[in-house]
Amino acid sequence: MLPGVLIFTFDNLPGSRNPREKGGVERFSLRLADSLSDEFRFFFAYKQEVDPKHYIRGDLDVVKVGAVGLRKYIRDNGISIVHLQQYRKQTLQFFRDALAGTGCTVIATYHFRPYTDIQEYTSNSCLRRMRWELSLGRKLKWLKRLALLPHYRKKRAAEMLCKFSLLGELCSSVVFLSPSYLPLADSLAGLPLLVKSRVIPNPLSYDRLLPREEIPGKENTVLVVSRLEEAAKRVSAILRFWSQVERRGFDSWNLVILGDGYSRRSYEKSAAVMGLRRVSFKGFQEPLPYYEKAAVFMSCSPVEGFPLSVLEAMQNAVIPVVASDVEVFPDIFTHGESGLLYRYSDLDGCLEGLVSLMEDRGKREKMAEAALRQSENFRAERIMGMYASLYREFLPEEKAE
Repeated sequence: MLPGVLIFTFDNLPGSRNPREKGGVERFSLRLADSLSDEFRFFFAYKQEVDPKHYIRGDLDVVKVGAVGLRKYIRDNGISIVHLQQYRKQTLQFFRDALAGTGCTVIATYHFRPYTDIQEYTSNSCLRRMRWELSLGRKLKWLKRLALLPHYRKKRAAEMLCKFSLLGELCSSVVFLSPSYLPLADSLAGLPLLVKSRVIPNPLSYDRLLPREEIPGKENTVLVVSRLEEAAKRVSAILRFWSQVERRGFDSWNLVILGDGYSRRSYEKSAAVMGLRRVSFKGFQEPLPYYEKAAVFMSCSPVEGFPLSVLEAMQNAVIPVVASDVEVFPDIFTHGESGLLYRYSDLDGCLEGLVSLMEDRGKREKMAEAALRQSENFRAERIMGMYASLYREFLPEEKAE
């Protein structure tokens, strides 16, 4: 019998009516299970955090079965490894107590930049949320956080430190998505966690790379694929960019925004107030047909782990133009060769970089080919092979044979 692996997420993965509405963590988890199903049996446990009507079924709701039910499920299904994909302090405490005596190995993938937990607890972040929320109740919620910011920030920082300490205590290995994140993790939990750390990046979402001969047929489209949540994705900056683009002409170019979220109506209203004529909000869509046609991909996100949307763009020869201070982006593409990368404080430079691409088809085609080549570093078979090797390392000897 193949060894069993239990994947834990917050959402009920197997029964989603529309998997593309899920975030990168959920999509990665499903791809991991699909890719390694010939060598391992995968099971899904979840903590339901969304309206159950959006889901058809799931394997195991840990809230309902509790610690006793989880231990029985692990024993009955011959599970050797528990792989945590999403977790809070309380989640880690639950698994620490529930898995005691089971002999299971626990592996965690940390899908975010360390310190992400407290990034939204700044005055600028609270003000952005208040501006772009339409609900009065949610505006008041963030006003309260702003008024009590020192208290909330101290509380969240303590929870973050506790979470990283629990990761070091509970897990046999913790996977980070970028080597640039290891010093940050070390500052939070020190040597006990660092010696257990591995670096495995995210894989490409699609098996197929866009054929190079299709690059000259790219349309004059700048594409955004994102949750429309201002605090996490900062799409308002892209709208300001586009206002400048339209003032300079470029009548043949269009900005297409895929995704949804609490800020969408505010973004649409803002685009109308600015008089933007060539912006379209498409909502949730399968993005592949849009990647195949677009020439440029834009992101100004202040919060990322290892963004799948950038990889998806590159494997479809869409040039990433990014204004962000997150350390991970140089791991993904090379500034000036396969994409353009700017600090968020250099929005003027980012705008000029975008305009230079829009003006020069030859430059676009050269960079698109480079992005396509660099995306091959993240082919799924390579990345999933790294996870398979990690699993094998911790299997009991009789199951590893």
